[in-house]
Amino acid sequence: MKSFSVYTKYMLYEWDDAKNDRNKKKHKIGFEAIEDFDWSTASVIDRSRAADGERRFATIGWLEGRLFTIIFTWRGDHCRVISLRRSNKNEEKFHEENA
Repeated sequence: MKSFSVYTKYMLYEWDDAKNDRNKKKHKIGFEAIEDFDWSTASVIDRSRAADGERRFATIGWLEGRLFTIIFTWRGDHCRVISLRRSNKNEEKFHEENA
């Protein structure tokens, strides 16, 4: 698994509102919270799969004092959010070893 770090002070985000509503119900957090995500300490992993038809990434970093994982893709110069949830134990371990 290859990882890299990325940090930008200004990033444009977008998402599907229906997907955001499903994410809120399932993970108890909305995509709007990404504005407070700490990209400066994040680990980014390429999670592309042929079935997705696009390049996807998982980034693990701090939000609200806990590690969260964001699944996203790039659409032009926008970060398109696909999922936002608490990181699982494997992701926490990966972040600890690679951040």
